[in-house]
Amino acid sequence: MPIFRLIVLLFLVVLDSGCTVSPIKPAKQAVPTESAVTPLPPHEKLDEAKERNNSQAPAEVILPNVLKSTARQQISPVIQKMLTRINGSLNKENYADATSLLERALRIDPKNPLLWHKLARVKLTEGNYAQAKQMATRSNQYVQSDTQLREKNQRIIDQAIMLSSGG
Repeated sequence: MPIFRLIVLLFLVVLDSGCTVSPIKPAKQAVPTESAVTPLPPHEKLDEAKERNNSQAPAEVILPNVLKSTARQQISPVIQKMLTRINGSLNKENYADATSLLERALRIDPKNPLLWHKLARVKLTEGNYAQAKQMATRSNQYVQSDTQLREKNQRIIDQAIMLSSGG
C-alpha cells in the first residue's frame, strides 16, 4: 500500500507542476544598427533616386481607351491579368484560347462590357455571326456612358447581320 500512495503522490506533484504557468518574457525587438541603413550617396540627386525606384516597379497593365469613360473603371487585378493573356492570344490569332480565357473571365465578372465585346469580336472572326451579335448586344447592356464601345458593338452587330444574310 505505501508504494501505491507514493505513486499517487508523485502523480499529483507532476500534475500540479504541469499546471503552473510561468510568466512569459517579452521578446527583445531587434533594433537596426546604423550599418543596416544605407544612405544615398551625396552626389545622387532626388530625381535620379526616383527614376531608379520607378524602373524597379512592376509593369502596369495598360487597358484600352474603351474603358476610360465607363463607370466600371475598377477592374480587379485578376481580370487585368486575364486581359493581358486574352490580348496575347488574340494577337497570335489563337481564338480557341482567347475564347476559353474570356469565358473564364466572364464567370468572374459577368457584367464587364469589355469582356463581352472581345468575345463578340472573336465570334465574328470565327464566323459565328449569331453569337457575335448576341455578345455585342450583351456588352451594350452593361455599357454605361462609353459611347466608343457602344459604337464598336454596333459595328459588330451590323457586320454580323450583313455577313449572316450573305451580303
